[in-house]
Amino acid sequence: MLLEEKGITQMFKFRFMVKISTIQNK
Repeated sequence: MLLEEKGITQMFKFRFMVKISTIQNK
């Protein structure tokens, strides 16, 4: 369970960073 939560958190962080970089590139 803990491992799955970590993976989900990393995925959200990655998506969040991608969104930020996309906004900055505009």
